[in-house]
Amino acid sequence: MLNGVSRRKLAIHGPVVELDCSVPFLDESLDVFLGEFAVNGWPKAFVPTTGMVHHYEESQVLSRLPAAARHINRIHDSMDIYEEGDRYWLVDDRWGMSEIDISRNQFRSWIVPQPSLDAFRVAELSVTFPDVANC
Repeated sequence: MLNGVSRRKLAIHGPVVELDCSVPFLDESLDVFLGEFAVNGWPKAFVPTTGMVHHYEESQVLSRLPAAARHINRIHDSMDIYEEGDRYWLVDDRWGMSEIDISRNQFRSWIVPQPSLDAFRVAELSVTFPDVANC
């Protein structure tokens, strides 16, 4: 852990992911959920998808979802998906919000202070996403 951020290197059936998490209560759940994919590193030619999980900070989150984003679907009466170009947002009042930027090969999630879901489910939802292309 460096400056309160836990870092994981993952290889998920070929693609590689570098995930930074600054939300300590998710660390154990992320280890359980993603542990089988953990690796020490990957060849230099590999370019990872980067992911970051942060605490919800209203000023950061509100600036990330543009007014021009189009609502494309509501899932399970709790999640809304928005898109603008190559970026997608998953908004869920139960745990927080994720931004997926396909062109930059990255995602970010922000976790609300007191999620209504358990830590394992929050960890899962903050790093996995519905197939937004088919919503």
